[in-house]
Amino acid sequence: MSESVWDSFKVLLVDDEPITRHLLNSLLQQLGFSAITVSSDGEEALTCMEQESFDLILTDIEMPLVNGLSVLQKVRCGLTKQARNTRVMIITSHDEVPILGTAIALDADAIINKSISVDQLKTRIDHLLLGPQPELRPSVAYEVLDTEKPLQLETDPLADDANGGGKRVAFDALVEGMLLAQPIVSDSGYVLVKPGEPLTLGKIGLLQDLAEYLPNAYAQVAD
Repeated sequence: MSESVWDSFKVLLVDDEPITRHLLNSLLQQLGFSAITVSSDGEEALTCMEQESFDLILTDIEMPLVNGLSVLQKVRCGLTKQARNTRVMIITSHDEVPILGTAIALDADAIINKSISVDQLKTRIDHLLLGPQPELRPSVAYEVLDTEKPLQLETDPLADDANGGGKRVAFDALVEGMLLAQPIVSDSGYVLVKPGEPLTLGKIGLLQDLAEYLPNAYAQVAD
């Protein structure tokens, strides 16, 4: 794909750290994006969304005034002038792992590390912008999520047997429609994906994005 193809795509980059904004803005320009709007916090980003429509949003999580997950939530709930299925990439660092389960539950389209390389960023953006439109749940499914706290389980995952139940499948072998038998947790024990819901292509992509944060690169799926 020619880099000049992205000239007509509008990007909103949201991060409160000047160095991160500069680095990611530079990477996006290297990929051929020229219509880049930069915001320093979530509140400013929401104002930008009232003024124009964007094809891709990249947002940090921890920011003053309005955090990045609240920005994502408002987009998914249809509370901005953006299309609900606008592609949203979450920018993260290792100390934000506990809250990433909420990003997944909000159907973020990708989760990228702040130290991502230009080649890695190109691969993820190509996949998002050239792939099929994501299917979303009703707005109420996103409204009930708390964007300030880690995702919580309604049931105790330790109540199941020691092997976790189901069969083990590597992330790169997961197939759309598979049902998680056990939650996906980070190496520090935070829930990233709850069990019981069929896996979508979007969630499979997010699990592959998060492999570096997980103790194992596989899921327990229902037989």
